[in-house]
Amino acid sequence: MNENKVVIDTNSLEIKERTVKWNDYEITIRRNLPFKDEVGFVVDVLSLVFLDNEYNPAIVDLAIFNEMMGMYTNIDLPETLDEVHKLFVLTDLEQIITANIDQMQFKYLLRIIDENIKFLNEMRMNNVRQDAEKALDAVKQLTDVIENMNEYVSSDELDSVLKTLTTGKIDEKKLVEAIFETKKQQGAKKS
Repeated sequence: MNENKVVIDTNSLEIKERTVKWNDYEITIRRNLPFKDEVGFVVDVLSLVFLDNEYNPAIVDLAIFNEMMGMYTNIDLPETLDEVHKLFVLTDLEQIITANIDQMQFKYLLRIIDENIKFLNEMRMNNVRQDAEKALDAVKQLTDVIENMNEYVSSDELDSVLKTLTTGKIDEKKLVEAIFETKKQQGAKKS
């Protein structure tokens, strides 16, 4: 079998380009992206979609369109998402670019972006869950401390401590709910 191996010279392969006329502009569109630009495409889209570590699903299509213009064409990118939005909804530029690029590669990029969005959202949700569990544990510990404080601290002193806690970053409503939940659970255990 080894004697029939075929060696393909990848150096002879090149990215093809096409120039199209669009509204008095000549736009050069690459049919394919090299690997480095594929990675850049995905990373740039994700960085726009997860701006400030918050998932912004409303801008996924705009982020993809922005990267299509930046990676596939010679178009100078708009400076704001508002400008990108105008080009996206008020022109046929996205369809022109899409019609001239390799669809198999583009679908691959969209799939990778979608998988990464799902993965990053799952990670964020796991972090939120862990943070919530830590907060609940802290509230339960605080409840235990408060219950034991009744033996050593007067109700006025306890009231003062609670007021101090509620002026900080602690959500008063969540604290009270957690205390009631802990009390309920402790009551159920005693029964």
